Formats: sequence, structure tokens, C-alpha cells
Amino acid sequence: MQQDIIRVGTIGNGFIVEEFANAIKQVDGANIEAIYLRPKDLDCGFDKKIGVEKVYSSVEKMLEDDSINCIYIAIP
Repeated sequence: MQQDIIRVGTIGNGFIVEEFANAIKQVDGANIEAIYLRPKDLDCGFDKKIGVEKVYSSVEKMLEDDSINCIYIAIP
């Protein structure tokens, strides 16, 4: 039986997202595919820090990404 892969998109760039990304990297069958960053945070380098290639400045665009099947919301 084929195992589904959890492909996560995350919203936020706080310390908890970094911890979450590190934890996901240790889980077989899970990967962080993308991150949403506010336009003012796009150049902060957080995407590279957690190893994400897809960066969105629109939540709606991220939700349209068919490669994502789970969203982790890490904002107050």
C-alpha cells in the first residue's frame, strides 16, 4: 500500500515555525513544501533558514498550490 506524504505549507516566521520545520524534517512521510511570508518579510531569509523553496506572499495563492495538503498556521 502506498503511503501518502504530508506536504505542509506554513504561515508565519516565528521561532515555533523553525522548531516545527526541524521536527518535520525528522518525520518519514512529511515535508514542508512552502511558506507564506508577509510582503515586508520576504527578504528576511527565513525561507532559506528552514529550507523551503516555495515562498508565497499571498495566502490565497499558497492555498491554490496542489502540492500542499496540510497548512500549519503559526501566527497569533
